[in-house]
Amino acid sequence: MSETKNTNDITAGSYDFILLDSGSLWFEIVPIVEKFLGIDETEADELVRNAPTYLKKGISKESAENFKKKLGRLGSNTLIKDTVKDPDLFDVILENAGKDTVKVITSVKNLLNLGLMDAKRLVDKAPVIIRKEIPTEIVEIYKSRLEPLGATLTVCAAGTVTVEEKPDAPVEKFDREKILATSARINKMINDAIAAKNNQNK
Repeated sequence: MSETKNTNDITAGSYDFILLDSGSLWFEIVPIVEKFLGIDETEADELVRNAPTYLKKGISKESAENFKKKLGRLGSNTLIKDTVKDPDLFDVILENAGKDTVKVITSVKNLLNLGLMDAKRLVDKAPVIIRKEIPTEIVEIYKSRLEPLGATLTVCAAGTVTVEEKPDAPVEKFDREKILATSARINKMINDAIAAKNNQNK
């Protein structure tokens, strides 16, 4: 019995496929990524929204070129990286957010596909590694989006620098008894005011 070859199989190789920018039609490339990588829609959606990011490592050049054409027709900016010729990866460290912290938080939120509060917590920890093991091309995207906002970045070879991150700010704990006592005082004030008004109307 002959074995049918699946034309969607990705042949192993020495090329990495990087999504630099998903473009305005990002929602149309989600099903293409889903089918090509053999993942579910939620995973594909997360990958696309997380651009710039790796979509697939160690694939054949032919598979990478075909995938690049499909995404390129929808306006996506992609990169095929020869991992044998250019194996270097880097970590990006946010040293300081600068004066315009709000804009830096927003940019980090978009770059990393984080919620607003998660992005704020990350930026508040500076100096902090915001992205690990990425190629030069993605490093340049981070630099181009954050440095013009006043942020200070350090780029180093992946895994060569350890940053002692600041702990999260402690969450304020509320005193339940104090809250109840305050609430009781407020209710008493309201009731006294109502009673006084009723007495005036008699």
